[in-house]
Amino acid sequence: MWYHHDECPAHYARNVRDTLNEMFPDRWIGRGSRICWPARSPDQTPLDFFLAKAEALANRLQQVLEGRAEVAHPTKHGELRVSGLDDSVRPEEVAAAITTIGGCSVEGVTTGSIRSSPNGLGTLWVRCPLAVARKLATAGRIKVGWISARVEALRARPLQCYRCLEMGHTQQRCTAGVDRSHRCYCCGDSNHRAGQCPAANLKCPLCTDLGRPTGHRLGARACAPPSRPASERAAGTPAEGVAMQRPNEDPGWGEAMVTA
Repeated sequence: MWYHHDECPAHYARNVRDTLNEMFPDRWIGRGSRICWPARSPDQTPLDFFLAKAEALANRLQQVLEGRAEVAHPTKHGELRVSGLDDSVRPEEVAAAITTIGGCSVEGVTTGSIRSSPNGLGTLWVRCPLAVARKLATAGRIKVGWISARVEALRARPLQCYRCLEMGHTQQRCTAGVDRSHRCYCCGDSNHRAGQCPAANLKCPLCTDLGRPTGHRLGARACAPPSRPASERAAGTPAEGVAMQRPNEDPGWGEAMVTA
């Protein structure tokens, strides 16, 4: 992990480094602000070890720098469906329970709105750090207040363009002549998002434009746009090192979807 400030004077960098050495006496912090961690314990996986250390260090650095420099560390995320919630549970309570069990910060957990299922109980979409998502999915249950809610991992969706909604490329490489980014994933309307869709009948916006059966939401199993020519697939493939973005809000109906 590195800390960075565009106009950071030398004496300020030294002060930060000295402060960090005082805060973390068991770690060596030297030139360039590279932080060398001690060896992990045998009961920790490398992923869990470094994610936990990076999270703790980022939080402490943010306190030391007091908004004078930006502190960030890349984190992979996973998506979950939490079901079996009653009317008394709020999304904030679920997020708090996840942070307590997973040991992550509340800023790293994103939730949608609780939707009613046919059995009368609520379902909630959650996005959290990947290590936490794996831990919760393995456990299968999470206690929220008096409720023991069911937790299941959402399967990853193919790479999908956020602009034209077609598969196989990102928004930055989109060459389509149509912009569908404003369309609801559930009914295709442009006046609301999928999370607030009031429509009783599903109508996929992409399949509507392609003249295919539309009785499903965007990205559902029934949504299978025709394959693009090999030349177009090659042109639409993201370059190596380009990040594949994921949604920061509930994509609707508890489905995971990779977008850019």
